[in-house]
Amino acid sequence: MGKVNSQISLTNMAALLDPFLHAMAMTRSQTILTRIRDGIFQPLLQSNVTEYSDSESSEEEDLKAVDGGKMSKRTRKELKKLINTKYVFEYMNILMYAENYIFKVASAPANEGVLEENREHIYALHDFALQLEPETNPELTFSQRMLVNKARQFITKRMRRR
Repeated sequence: MGKVNSQISLTNMAALLDPFLHAMAMTRSQTILTRIRDGIFQPLLQSNVTEYSDSESSEEEDLKAVDGGKMSKRTRKELKKLINTKYVFEYMNILMYAENYIFKVASAPANEGVLEENREHIYALHDFALQLEPETNPELTFSQRMLVNKARQFITKRMRRR
């Protein structure tokens, strides 16, 4: 496989994935629909989830059990590297991609080529993307922080009276 540019913009990535998204919308074959979802979108979305912690708690898989110990140590290392390859794109924000591209196709009218039986699958892909991203607490504005502080002071004064 050729070099992968991890600096690709979200717009360019969306343009690259657009034919697959529209194929999901227009295909009558459940096999194609499943393969596009399971082979392209789910791995891509899963590997580009925003990670907030640096700790990796992945279990080491024993590759000797796969081939019965017949492969050389070098071949096992190369195989493990190939299996664990994740294509992480710096500018791939899955929440933005889900809202601006997947949802747009899922909610498109039927006369734009979206088959009704596939619409549910595209909405499921949208929900899958939304569930992958952890919920972030939005930063409070200055006025919101002031209100929170006033409420805390009020509660503290009230508790002292009791």
